[in-house]
Amino acid sequence: MEQQYYTRDKWSLINDQLKTDLKIKDKELGLYVYKDLHSALMEVLWSFSRQYMIKKKVYYFKGLSPYFERCLGLLATLGYDVQELDIQQGQSDFKWLDNLDHTALGVLMARDIPFLGQVLEWDELQKKLTEKRVFQIELSHNYHYVYGLQSVSNPYHIRLYDFLGYGALSVFGKRAQHEAVFTSAMYWENFDVKKIINFLLSQEENQVKVLNFESQLPKDTWCLSGSIKRLFDRAVFSWRDVDATALKSLLIEKNKGLLDSDIQTPSLTTWGGIKAMDWLIPMGLDKDIIRGMIILDQKQLSSDFLVCLLDCLKQIRSLQNG
Repeated sequence: MEQQYYTRDKWSLINDQLKTDLKIKDKELGLYVYKDLHSALMEVLWSFSRQYMIKKKVYYFKGLSPYFERCLGLLATLGYDVQELDIQQGQSDFKWLDNLDHTALGVLMARDIPFLGQVLEWDELQKKLTEKRVFQIELSHNYHYVYGLQSVSNPYHIRLYDFLGYGALSVFGKRAQHEAVFTSAMYWENFDVKKIINFLLSQEENQVKVLNFESQLPKDTWCLSGSIKRLFDRAVFSWRDVDATALKSLLIEKNKGLLDSDIQTPSLTTWGGIKAMDWLIPMGLDKDIIRGMIILDQKQLSSDFLVCLLDCLKQIRSLQNG
């Protein structure tokens, strides 16, 4: 017989266990687990909005994460002034900081961008925000799969780590504490701490293999700019005239060892919706590039796979053109 009761202490015990297993010795740093990244970001924003009720401005960098708009939409309905920033304003153009006052609650940014794997550095901006005592909430989508958890020495810094389908983690700087009103009351009895830990450092990079593979693609292929910092755990490329979902299906059919998790695409044919991937557009991507984009695990890259890829591309184009 199942009893409809569970202890509310489990969440705190899991947090303590994770802090021990991950060897986080600084007692002033907060480490918390959540069901997913969306609820983690909502929990943090909700908690801060209650703690600092006179701070009614929240800033975010557009084009970096699909989670920002959904979460910030709720704050906007509550009367918060939500302002978007472009990537240049976080890397070099800091003039907007001159108008930052005591009503600024926080700035949302991301360490890496889903699908693209582009990595962003925020050290200079975060230093300036800390001087103004403004919280910085930084999302890590895949970066920690390659480099693990990053230290938090900045007292106003919060890092949120995504483990899609398994949970999310946060590490709080010494001045950034919160009360997880919703998460702490959820059911945590079956949560597996080891699954979260095992994802850290689970992805390998191979820059030489990725760049060599991308350099052999046809001239009409869109690829990431060679000047950006990125994760080399994947190859990223696109063809404007092809729906990547069809190409992916054909590749999996012809390569029995190729898993769905090895090859991804932001094509709406895969994900559905009309504007589901519009958050990527501010990064200079148009809808045709998004529709045709393939993200391929570097472990699958080989000369044989390249031959198969180009053959499948030829077949898809032939079918499209009748």
